[in-house]
Amino acid sequence: MNYLDKIKAEGRSANPFFLLMGIDVVSMGDGTAELKMEVRPDMANGVGWLQGGMLVPFLAKARVLPLSRNPPALSGVSGRERFLQKER
Repeated sequence: MNYLDKIKAEGRSANPFFLLMGIDVVSMGDGTAELKMEVRPDMANGVGWLQGGMLVPFLAKARVLPLSRNPPALSGVSGRERFLQKER
């Protein structure tokens, strides 16, 4: 079983980092991946916002996960992020 199949079958349990960060794979396919992560209080910086050091590895996984099955010939990755604010 390859890594992507393992992620699809086991969810966050397939990746210790996903367990630590509370990351779930919402969907994957056609070169895309949608991940979600609950922001916990222990992930905040001094002013209460998500610490950047928590965000960067999350974004890296979201960008690289779709490339795991068929890595591109070029050594660059581009993407866009969409941030949703929790409803109040």
